[in-house]
Amino acid sequence: MRVSMPVVCVVGALALTSCAATFEPRLQSLESLKGRLPTVRQVQGGVEVSLEEFFTPGKSRRAFDAEVGAAGVLPLLVRVENHGLRSYRLRRDRVAVYRGDEPLLPLEGRLAAAQGAARDAVWNSLVNTAALGPLAIYWGVASLAATASQTQAVNRKIEHHFESLELQDTLVKPDETVLGFAYFSLPRATGPIADLRAEIVLEEEPAENGEERLLAYQLALPPLSDRPGGVP
Repeated sequence: MRVSMPVVCVVGALALTSCAATFEPRLQSLESLKGRLPTVRQVQGGVEVSLEEFFTPGKSRRAFDAEVGAAGVLPLLVRVENHGLRSYRLRRDRVAVYRGDEPLLPLEGRLAAAQGAARDAVWNSLVNTAALGPLAIYWGVASLAATASQTQAVNRKIEHHFESLELQDTLVKPDETVLGFAYFSLPRATGPIADLRAEIVLEEEPAENGEERLLAYQLALPPLSDRPGGVP
């Protein structure tokens, strides 16, 4: 059976459209991260706070199906393990990261997704349209619309993924472990990114004798690189 060239082109364009935008991170939940070894840790009063970077390419692709570090996003997995006798309030706005003396801009999950992992519908659509060759004038509009619609759906999925992993304000009770990602915007650099430190403050709740008691953590991060293989 002979198949006309227009049909072949359309089928080919639809195939390109179907795979133009996908999102398949291997990390599906925070539960699977509880037993991992952190990058840095510190213990005070029986409460351990630890950080693990997901900036380097391999770890970033595993968690977010994108090299978010190359896009200027620093994801830090924050883990609080309470082995003490008191409860502590963990608040996202009490997690800060500095590069030297300059604070990094915190990002909400949806903004981190848009900056670090969002798919480009326009570029994918142009590729699909170009694949149609002479038929672009007839089928290009349909290809553009289909790809743009699919990419929007994928981007919504990406936003939901980043938000589902995001660190939340919560109370960490004795014998509890809480974890989540805190995202920061990191200016792009030509080499390894050094002199990074995190400050995390936990608030005792309820305050003893009406006096607020804080646990303040200072954690220095090793130099990071967005190149494959990590820091050269």
